[in-house]
Amino acid sequence: MQNLIPGCLGFIFFILYDVNHITKKSPLLLTLFPLGCLCLIYSTLLVAFSTGEVFFVPDSAKYPFGLFTLAMLVLLVYTLFFALPFKKTYFSTEGAVKVYDQGVYALCRHPGVLWLIGFYVFGSVFWGNAQMLQAGLIYGFLDIVYVWLQDRYIFPKQFSDYSVYQASTPFLIPNFKSLRRSAAALKSR
Repeated sequence: MQNLIPGCLGFIFFILYDVNHITKKSPLLLTLFPLGCLCLIYSTLLVAFSTGEVFFVPDSAKYPFGLFTLAMLVLLVYTLFFALPFKKTYFSTEGAVKVYDQGVYALCRHPGVLWLIGFYVFGSVFWGNAQMLQAGLIYGFLDIVYVWLQDRYIFPKQFSDYSVYQASTPFLIPNFKSLRRSAAALKSR
């Protein structure tokens, strides 16, 4: 269980980073996002390579789940660091900017949550690691709380058109309309 503490601390850093965006706008506090990421990565590595509760997974199931785990990780990294303009998103202290609502961000307002939970769930089967599933449940819950805070308090102040995005795009679970919009945006690239 103590392997999960750094990851939980990471979510606190994420929240403080976002609060800084709408209050102090301190350049020093912009380091909290990368620090939170490092905490989550460190915790995940501790969990993935722990010798705690392990369950048997046959190879026939292990490899497809390994591919799903890798796919979720790639989608998570892409969604957070490549689908958005990186420097403007994470290191800018300017005022309200326009929301990005194309590609994966046309699926739902917080697609990273889906990929994060998928990574831990599929990863728990791939590694046969019960603590990885526990991490997925805890970090998934913390991520949902975090994006709810973003959606309710942070992003409406950070993005000038966030209310329009909220009205047009589902919170977490994509619907048929958002799937079509996302697919159309990907085709047009």
